[in-house]
This record gives sequence, C-alpha cells and structure tokens, in this order.
Amino acid sequence: MMTRSIALLVLVPLLLMACGSSSPSSTPTAVSTQTVTLAEDGQTITLRVGESFLLKLGEDYTWTPIVDDETIVSRAKGIAVVRGAQGVYDALKVGKTTLTAAGDPVCRQVKPPCGQPSREFEIQIVVQ
Repeated sequence: MMTRSIALLVLVPLLLMACGSSSPSSTPTAVSTQTVTLAEDGQTITLRVGESFLLKLGEDYTWTPIVDDETIVSRAKGIAVVRGAQGVYDALKVGKTTLTAAGDPVCRQVKPPCGQPSREFEIQIVVQ
C-alpha cells in the first residue's frame, strides 16, 4: 500500500504537467526566459510583461550593465546567475528602453595590464 501511495505521489504531478504542456490552448504557467548574448549587440528584443531574460555577455570582460528606464525593465534581485552572466532582467511594464553595458577586458586587472580596448554593448528592449 505504501509503495502504491508513493507511486501516485510521483506520477500524478508528472501526468498533470504532461497534460498541461500538450494542450495548445493552455496558458503557460512558467515565465519564459531568453538568453541575451553578445550576438544580440545592436538588436532589438521584444518581451511581454512578466517575461525575463538572462544577460550573458561572457567572462572575457568585466561588464557594467545599465538600463535607461528601470520602471520598464530592471535587474531581478537575489538571483544567483551562472558564470559569465550579468543578471536576470524582468519586464515590468509596457514601454521601450535601452540596456547598455561597458566591458573592460579582464586582462587589465593583472600586472602588467594588457592594452586591449574596452567594448560597448547595446540592445533596445520593447515590452508589450
């Protein structure tokens, strides 16, 4: 009896998830998350209110990202991100804003520092 109860506890949530994801008319319960990388430099990304994206510009530079209007998109607080990422950003309300990031090469922090130039990154963000 105990084994049957444990099996039901495991199988029922799995079946519910499978049914919910296979229905084309069902509303997703999870917030979709995009990953924005250096490949999107100069582009426009579109989000819906409530969606988020991971800013992952890599480890070769020390990045300082800035969002022009943080009432539209802002960095989520208290979220640890993977190495090489600069944060998770949430779409808060409808509007347009810009995210820029200045990157200084990591090799400038060693002795002697390298002469590699800094890098700029910019995307336009449209929240619908």
